[in-house]
Amino acid sequence: MSATILVIEDHPTNLYLVTFLLEKRGHRIVAAGDGPRGIELAGELRPDLILLDIQLPGLDGYGVARALKGDPALRAIPIVAVTSSAMAGDREKVLATGADGYLEKPIDPATFVADVEAFLPPGVKGRPRGGSWSSTTCGRTGTSCEPSWVGTATRSRRRGMAWRLSRRQPGSRRPSSSPTS
Repeated sequence: MSATILVIEDHPTNLYLVTFLLEKRGHRIVAAGDGPRGIELAGELRPDLILLDIQLPGLDGYGVARALKGDPALRAIPIVAVTSSAMAGDREKVLATGADGYLEKPIDPATFVADVEAFLPPGVKGRPRGGSWSSTTCGRTGTSCEPSWVGTATRSRRRGMAWRLSRRQPGSRRPSSSPTS
């Protein structure tokens, strides 16, 4: 059985990448762009998992996590903070609000789905769409995990291997490698 995952994220590019990766694995994604809407949707949907950004408009992720864990009807839903807050003590602060896990941005598309699925309740896992699953492909054999808008993906060192994605804007020109004279 695939999971319903509530993603509370205000940044469109981050939301797109998370949605792309998790939907390819067969999960149903519902998105909220701010803290109050995330709390409202959690009450309506009772998702299997909540992915929560910390820096949100309306109510930050700390407040959202406290509100969700303070509601007896919602406190059993696992919350995983997916955040760029990587200062000393941030992880402990997030977990102290009641969050069940912490994933640091930028996410690694090669491991993100497995990292998220580790927090799902027993018996609720994703399934690949359209074929077999392997660690190097998404959905179908031979299909890249990277969405089509990714111009380049380069490895960078930041607390382990992480992905930095860059996007070439439509209509922009690549710099010429030959000198103009």
